[in-house]
Amino acid sequence: MSSEAVIARRYARALHELIRDEGAGSLRAPLHRLAEAASHPEVAPLLRDPALPAAAKRGVLEALVKRMPKELRRLIALLAGRDKLALLPEIDRQLSEMIQRDADTVAVELIAATRLPASLRERIAAALEPVVGRKLKISVRQDERIIGGFIVNIGDRRIDHSIRTRLHGMRAALAG
Repeated sequence: MSSEAVIARRYARALHELIRDEGAGSLRAPLHRLAEAASHPEVAPLLRDPALPAAAKRGVLEALVKRMPKELRRLIALLAGRDKLALLPEIDRQLSEMIQRDADTVAVELIAATRLPASLRERIAAALEPVVGRKLKISVRQDERIIGGFIVNIGDRRIDHSIRTRLHGMRAALAG
């Protein structure tokens, strides 16, 4: 785990405790919007730019996400003061994992080249649940670049049964 991920985990854990202890469930959606804004292709480089003052970075995020809870305003101020606003997407991701762990479910991303019928999604989920050991919350995304087959992302694990990967493997084997 990278040092940024370790730092992000501390903030995520604090938010998780706040949500769990104080019932501040209304923080989840605004934090997600804030993380999306921070990961936007035009905003992310600004947040990582060491030449840009922390107050300017904070202003960018506050302008993008209006009417956020006071706890998130404090989080932004804290992160800005430590020049860590670029960690917001990672904090959001880790907080999501913590919340799902509490719910005893695991988020699974299923990527397929074409739209998958519900029956096939259910069969894949039924095959994966015993391996993971918990209930799965599956989100499906379509990516035509994988040509065929599917890719399953479970946390930091990836199961890749795509034709694209098999073709790359064959190309590497033929090239020697």
